[in-house]
Amino acid sequence: MPRKDKAPAKRFVKSTREKILDAARYIYNRGGSEALTVRSLEIRAKVKAPTIFWHFGNMGAIADAIVDEAYAGLLSALATQPPIDDPVSALYSAARVYRDFALDNPHLYTTMFIAEDPSRAIGHWQRDTPGRETFEVLERCVRRCIESNAISPGDPRAIAVMVWSAAHGQIALSISGRLILDRPAFDRLYDRMMVTIVNGLRQHKLAASGLVDPGHPELYKVEV
Repeated sequence: MPRKDKAPAKRFVKSTREKILDAARYIYNRGGSEALTVRSLEIRAKVKAPTIFWHFGNMGAIADAIVDEAYAGLLSALATQPPIDDPVSALYSAARVYRDFALDNPHLYTTMFIAEDPSRAIGHWQRDTPGRETFEVLERCVRRCIESNAISPGDPRAIAVMVWSAAHGQIALSISGRLILDRPAFDRLYDRMMVTIVNGLRQHKLAASGLVDPGHPELYKVEV
């Protein structure tokens, strides 16, 4: 009986659009928005400018695409959390989702939070984005804590920025190699930091603790 030849293995071939995005992510993560130019993208992706602009209208659209795609994974992880009745537990859970996503996806995290791009700073988002939505999840958790009297009253957005900043500071130190701990030790440190922050917010009003000067409301007015 004649032997049947095996069908040739199928090779995964990236589309031109995917190659452009991969190259853009590589450049953006290493040099920020200033490094992401038509010329650098032509060299890295091995395509010509007309091809780039056929897939994307302009360079800003490419930056938007790689950042939005990175945030989409985090937003999906936050959205799949089971409902949690206790507001403080919900806040801790959201903070852990941030942590786990970042440590499991360091390259995406670099795109989202470490690559230099002032246009994406808090207060400078000019459109509805997955990145903005992820922050608003955290802000809603903080608002629930305030409304349930689990923490002292304050501006939910300002408090969310405090929690967000602390979380990302510790995560960035780990990803950059400045904080060398094994994963269980890092998780314990991160959880302890979050508990410490919440306990502080439970015990003192922001103005009374000196964290916010009531005479200078601009210190806690944060627009996202």
